[in-house]
Amino acid sequence: MRFPVDNFRITSYQVGNHKEGVDIAPNIAGTPNVRINAPEQGQIKEVGVGSVEGKYLFMKGKETGKWYYFGHFASIAVKANQSVKEGQKLGVMGASGQATGIHTHHEVRHLRTGGRIDVLKWYLRNGVYKGKSAEQWYDRAVELGESRNAWREKAKALQLELNECKATTLALREELDKCQEENTGLVEGIKEAVKYLLNLIGVGNDK
Repeated sequence: MRFPVDNFRITSYQVGNHKEGVDIAPNIAGTPNVRINAPEQGQIKEVGVGSVEGKYLFMKGKETGKWYYFGHFASIAVKANQSVKEGQKLGVMGASGQATGIHTHHEVRHLRTGGRIDVLKWYLRNGVYKGKSAEQWYDRAVELGESRNAWREKAKALQLELNECKATTLALREELDKCQEENTGLVEGIKEAVKYLLNLIGVGNDK
């Protein structure tokens, strides 16, 4: 078994949610023509294009029986039902679908439709790592994932504060409008009272 990309960096690591997986980008951001290779011998089960995932494929490992998913290809070099060898080129990393830069979203699953696996733990348990200790690689990926989750929670908290601020502003606006209406009635009442007093003392009456 091998890791599917050489000279890579982890830009997102998701564990324990509906999109469990890892985003793998070129070691130098924006580098084109980066190969994505088959992690083990297996068969291509599906090749397609989606609005979110862009150009994607599923392959099933022959030895492990696991499903490997890759998304956001620039181009795909294999076809459905094709057998592939470990390390064989599957395609070129890209930014198809909803992507902000060149990368691939990669998942490992027990089944085609679910049973996602912690991707980095899967490769590390199978003795796959690149140029540094497995612990450092995994810890860095976890750190990136936790950092992303922390920013998401912070963004949610800020959104809640913004919503509360909007609600407070609307309430204050309603109070201001009500106050203006009450003051308008008070001013008109004063005008009528002054007019009555002037008439009472004869000021402003025609002689």
